[in-house]
Amino acid sequence: MMLFAAMLAACTMEGMIDRMVGEEDQAFVQQFVSDMREGDMEALEAVIDPDIWKESAGEFEQAAASYPEGEGETRIISYSMNSTSLGDNAPTNKEFTLVTTDDSYWTVTRINTYQRGGSPTVTAWSVEGMDEPPAEMEALETVGTVLTVAGIGLLIFVGIVIWLVVFLVRRSNRKSRERRNAGIS
Repeated sequence: MMLFAAMLAACTMEGMIDRMVGEEDQAFVQQFVSDMREGDMEALEAVIDPDIWKESAGEFEQAAASYPEGEGETRIISYSMNSTSLGDNAPTNKEFTLVTTDDSYWTVTRINTYQRGGSPTVTAWSVEGMDEPPAEMEALETVGTVLTVAGIGLLIFVGIVIWLVVFLVRRSNRKSRERRNAGIS
């Protein structure tokens, strides 16, 4: 039971998002952010829809300046997927929100992708730098804390119910034995 409690406490909303987002998608969006930060125009042009590239090619330098100067950490804090059918060749739209921070500056990167077989193509993107944690990140951490506390509370409740059932069954068995022993004597 204590092992279950420890596992429950380790679960977070971010952990659930990481499990939902496949390794390929995680690598893709992490690489996109890295390419944005470094201003790698060739790598970006290769993954961005040609129409979007034409519209936003001049914005990448400004976007690169929106990231923290230090190395920082990039985390996926939001993910959604929409597909109209099943299968490997099904058209799929995905939305990712990532936060890059060095604990003094935060950058929110939003990426929309479209994929129909093959590699995903970026169909929309935005980058916003800020001096404080974004609301989405704080909400994610708050929801994760609430779910962890609720899960631990549920675990305690289930433990009490199990203890009560065991107590009542033992008490009933003891009384039955006492009545049988009283009748035999």
